[in-house]
Amino acid sequence: MPIDSEIEKRLQELIGKLRNEVGIDAVYEKGNQIMLKGHYINGVVFPDIEIIRRCNELGFDCTVQSGGGVLLLDLIPLRPDYQSSIKHRIPWMNIILFLATLATTTLAVPLYQGGDFSSRGIFEALQYSIPLMAILLFHESGHYIASKKHKVRVSLPYFIPAPTFLGTFGAIIKSRSPFFNRAQLLDVGAAGPISGFVIAIIAMVIGLSTSGMTIIEPSSSGMTLGDSLIIRFLIFIFIGDIPEGHQLQLNPIAFAGWVGLFVTMLNLIPYGQLDGGHIAYALFGKNYRWVSRGVVIAMLPLGFFWPGWFFWALFLTLLVPFHPPVMDEDLKLDNRRRIFGYISLAIFVLTFTPIPFG
Repeated sequence: MPIDSEIEKRLQELIGKLRNEVGIDAVYEKGNQIMLKGHYINGVVFPDIEIIRRCNELGFDCTVQSGGGVLLLDLIPLRPDYQSSIKHRIPWMNIILFLATLATTTLAVPLYQGGDFSSRGIFEALQYSIPLMAILLFHESGHYIASKKHKVRVSLPYFIPAPTFLGTFGAIIKSRSPFFNRAQLLDVGAAGPISGFVIAIIAMVIGLSTSGMTIIEPSSSGMTLGDSLIIRFLIFIFIGDIPEGHQLQLNPIAFAGWVGLFVTMLNLIPYGQLDGGHIAYALFGKNYRWVSRGVVIAMLPLGFFWPGWFFWALFLTLLVPFHPPVMDEDLKLDNRRRIFGYISLAIFVLTFTPIPFG
């Protein structure tokens, strides 16, 4: 979208007001955003708060990022009435989608497990929906808090209701500004899965401690859930050996934990702008593409055991682009962040479920 004349005038006035402290090297436009890439004059750091104040005076909302001698100003032109109303705006869409997803995850249990809409049935359904919503909420909150810490402009979480036996397609947060460096990218990408993983483990432990065994009937039919390494370990610790001819019947809390771990695994696939794609790019730079291609190739033989992997391989190949570069490629990760990243990849391995449904 081209900059209109009024905004162009304000932008030139802003550049003029900053010229003694900040040199502007490039101007980028994306939708209603304007990004200024520049540098501090003579290497003297000018306070962020003063840059933001000057931007606000000329009607721009501003986020400042800097590192490696590079300065990035992420600007959004504001309407005259916008600044006074933004703090009081209620995020109705986020609230409605959250409540709708709570409803669909609650109704999924009676709808797909016998249609028990009694008070007891709804109570059991809430034992699934509330832990699952907590897992998703902690996951997205991890992204949101890390983004705010790094001054990355993001939306509030959008929960996605779905008419399936799970009741949801998860939740997303929209990033409205580019990532400045790989350290920022890793922190934001890993904070969500790690937060959700911890809550999913808690739900799984509580659920397993109250789950029971059932006898396998020769004529019984129904869906079975696959095991990941972490689920096998938790069953071994909290259940022990399952007698021959029996099977573990997960209660609603444990099922929510299982779904949470499965969603965490899908998010950690190292491809595109999935969380795993952010982490892999942060760790390996542009070489992460080889990791991404290897994962997609590995999905093909797995598709003969669970056809869903064929869909994921096709979806990732055709619809999900490779990860875009960050603004400052030169800033390397410190050892603490590398450990953080490898822990995230380890979680992907531990939660990977070759045959999720059978």
